[in-house]
Amino acid sequence: MGNISLNFCGLGFGTQYEDFCSFHDVYENSWLDQIDHIYYINLEDRMDRRHHMIQMFNEYRFPLNKITRVNAVKHNIPFKGCTKSHLECLYHAKSKQYKSILVFEDDFQPLVDVSSFHEQINESTKEFDVHFLSMTPIRMFSRHGPQKNRVYQALGMSSYIVKEHYYDKLIDIFNEALRNDKPHDLLTQEYQKIDKWYGFIHPIAKQMPGFSDIERRYVDYTYLEVGHYMLKTNEL
Repeated sequence: MGNISLNFCGLGFGTQYEDFCSFHDVYENSWLDQIDHIYYINLEDRMDRRHHMIQMFNEYRFPLNKITRVNAVKHNIPFKGCTKSHLECLYHAKSKQYKSILVFEDDFQPLVDVSSFHEQINESTKEFDVHFLSMTPIRMFSRHGPQKNRVYQALGMSSYIVKEHYYDKLIDIFNEALRNDKPHDLLTQEYQKIDKWYGFIHPIAKQMPGFSDIERRYVDYTYLEVGHYMLKTNEL
């Protein structure tokens, strides 16, 4: 699986990750029961982001025995390192035959409280290829109620659930992005139009402002956030 180090918490690998062991039990009757494994991508030298994710996992009651820290790829073209890091998650999940996985980048920040976070995901559709927890929406269609929405165009992949049947396709998309020297979230937009990609019109999470190793500067994507009334939406 390339040169990525997959660091498992709670399974005897790497004492630097023992701080995960203070995690609460999984939120009861949760969508998390359907997630076989959780990955978060984090550069070795971004301890600030690592601590942020540990705190978030703890506060939002994620199951410690499912969480893996993926040591992110450094590349002279930073967005390629990002794509390669996401690929490592998919290759590992495929090798383990996981039925579904949840992938986080380490700037994930919930916008709602713990109960609302889990309730809204629980209520969302279960029939999808990819389901965003956070994204920058551009074009969506409302379907099966206000919180269960089909994504037709969105940027960013800071957190998403992907099912096993879609691993190979997402791997192909990401590899195509590498070959064409493009960020992968530009290519995924083409597949959002034809496959089953879902998200939330009313956001439950966002990318946290801070220094971006990809853009090599401080970034705050708040200006990209739009309210439901500003999106291009249609009812199905």
